[in-house]
Amino acid sequence: MFGKRVLAVRHEDAWSVFYVGPDGKRRPATDIFVPGGVTEPDLVEYLADLCHEWASEKHPEVRRLDPSAETAGAANGGMSRVSESEREELQSWQRRMIAIFVATMAALVGLAAVDLIFGLSDTAGLLGFLALLGMVVLSVFFQFGQRCPRCGYRLGLKSGLVVPERCAKCGVGLR
Repeated sequence: MFGKRVLAVRHEDAWSVFYVGPDGKRRPATDIFVPGGVTEPDLVEYLADLCHEWASEKHPEVRRLDPSAETAGAANGGMSRVSESEREELQSWQRRMIAIFVATMAALVGLAAVDLIFGLSDTAGLLGFLALLGMVVLSVFFQFGQRCPRCGYRLGLKSGLVVPERCAKCGVGLR
């Protein structure tokens, strides 16, 4: 629902509504009330009218998830996965992160080795330090620049050099 994962379950003549967390756990959505008279075919339209304030440019609509996809995703905690093209983009980010890390570590070891063997002048040491600092800033830029394709959450906040299994915010499978 507008980027939030919500589950509505009908019990006889009443609806129960839950927020679904990234781990698949449910908590009651006490701020969403669906009257018993709302039929299943009208549910999406009712929820869109009720919660229209949640709409954003990235999540402009309420979408009903395909129950068969949900069943297929049960091994994934009931969460969906990113598309193949989104997964390739995330793998490209992961390769960049690993390459930047390896290059930074190689530069650090190389600079330390040159200093130990030959001794660096103050100017050369300062230039080496500034180059390493630039590489660290670049790696931080790339680390926190990648966002979840579904919810926009910055993936670098909860991951190291690799793509996390799931988005920490929306729970979508990323690998």
